[in-house]
Amino acid sequence: MSVKTFFTTIFLILYLIMVSYVEGLLRVEAQLSLEVSRYLAFTQLAYIPVGIAMGWKRKWSTSFQFGRFGMLGLPMLYIVVVPYLWRVESFFPAFFITNVSVGVAAQVVFGYVLITSFTQKQKTSNEMEH
Repeated sequence: MSVKTFFTTIFLILYLIMVSYVEGLLRVEAQLSLEVSRYLAFTQLAYIPVGIAMGWKRKWSTSFQFGRFGMLGLPMLYIVVVPYLWRVESFFPAFFITNVSVGVAAQVVFGYVLITSFTQKQKTSNEMEH
């Protein structure tokens, strides 16, 4: 196992412990105050950094794959955001949208697709000569 993999694993474990703790606090607060907006916002965004950490590369890229993001990232963002922010009819059945596991998986996939859509721009032969 590489050092990067080890530290990524430690980060993910600590992050998931923190998310579980904060989610529990926000759930209790939502139950007592009947104000669920903070709880919903947190639960719908908390796992995106997990996907980002899984797909993180050291080099910052110079281009963005809009096709990849559009085909994979936007549908996942739709699953995460639409049921809670906009009161519109969903393309998916209600049991699919309200299932907690689907939301968490969609957040992780969205974060992964978001960070991996940045790609290293390949240099042309003219750029290599200069």
